[in-house]
Amino acid sequence: MWVSSGDLIVIGTRQPQRLNLSRWVQLAEEDPRLVREMRDYFKIPRAEGLLAYYVMGSDTVRQFSANAGHNSDDLPLLEFHAPRQLFRETRTLNVSLLYENKDGLIPEGTELQNPERVYSSLIEPFLDMERRNLANQALGVLSQTPRSDDASLHLAAAHISYDRGELDNSDAELVKAAAIAKPGDPLIASIEEMRGLIKEKFGDADGAIEHYKASVAVDPERELPLKRLSELYGIKQDYVNGAMWMERYVATSPVALGHQYGILGDYYLASQDVPNAIKALRKGLEIDAYSFWARYRWAQLYEEQKDNENAVRQYETALRYGFDRDPGLYMRLAKLYRAEGREADAIKLVKTGMRIFPTNSELYRLYGEIGRGD
Repeated sequence: MWVSSGDLIVIGTRQPQRLNLSRWVQLAEEDPRLVREMRDYFKIPRAEGLLAYYVMGSDTVRQFSANAGHNSDDLPLLEFHAPRQLFRETRTLNVSLLYENKDGLIPEGTELQNPERVYSSLIEPFLDMERRNLANQALGVLSQTPRSDDASLHLAAAHISYDRGELDNSDAELVKAAAIAKPGDPLIASIEEMRGLIKEKFGDADGAIEHYKASVAVDPERELPLKRLSELYGIKQDYVNGAMWMERYVATSPVALGHQYGILGDYYLASQDVPNAIKALRKGLEIDAYSFWARYRWAQLYEEQKDNENAVRQYETALRYGFDRDPGLYMRLAKLYRAEGREADAIKLVKTGMRIFPTNSELYRLYGEIGRGD
């Protein structure tokens, strides 16, 4: 039995099961995108971290479910009981119950070619699942496991300290890990990424930037530092560098890619690079025609260029698929309606916006202006 981010997975076979971990690791090595997706969706630093989502083996499943009723065609228990729980949040309780009965950190009989990588890879996903006791267990096993050096041990301890909010202790462990890690060691990317996160917690944006750059120097497609670099340069209003790092980030094909291209278009617009902004926004809409932000920024670009006809069309499309995303959309489109002499449409639109954003004072102010004919 395994869990994922939202589902319980029970794997049944007619023969005794045996997890071929080395095969899974090989598949991940052959497809780097797989590891990136695991890192993004499941907080798994390496392929071996998948084992954190293992809950229990066959014998424990049988014991755990021994007194449960069986759902069948002629006794459809779920058919009648599931609707009673439809609007109740039971997942957290259910997963906690499963993990209380977990029968080991990893499936029994799993052959571990590299125990150091396995146990060090369990800690981040355990912490993300708020299974701190299991993360500490993994750290304890790692400390007793033969290791090539202590870099992975210090990195694991840093993750646990960071999770506790002990930032100074976490950074001290990372400094030790960095001093031990050999040049080119993939762990350096994780070490530098974490040091960047800590610098940000302390309000040191420049220090964070340097550590994030060191992280992507080792792992050029590491998504989090690339994204944070673009955002930090954006905060500094250095939109040229912000766009450059955002280009590298979208090149990794992150989730919500159409939206990310919309953000890239923002950076180019802020740096007065309209041709590249148009290119980015068009690309975002090619990837995802329903991407609200790319569509919204595309409409604003038309508006800034005094092309009201196309601006209205793009705003209306954005409104159709993102009616509750941004109150500014209602204000911008209403003002364009007024410019076209469509007063009734403008009033109707602002009234709709007021219902959806009842605390937005700008919409009320605009409604007052329209009502007075200002």
